Amino acid sequence: MWHETIDNIAQLSDAHPNEWQELLASVGLEDFTQEKLLDCCTAN
Repeated sequence: MWHETIDNIAQLSDAHPNEWQELLASVGLEDFTQEKLLDCCTAN
C-alpha cells in the first residue's frame, strides 16, 4: 500500500509541479520543492 501511495504522489508531483510546490510551501517544506521523490526506479 505504501509503495503505491508513494508512486502516486511522485507521478502527481511530476504532472503538476506548480501545485506540488504550493503544497510543500504551505506546510513549510519549500526547501524540498526541487527534490525528486523517485529518480531511479519504478515499482514492479
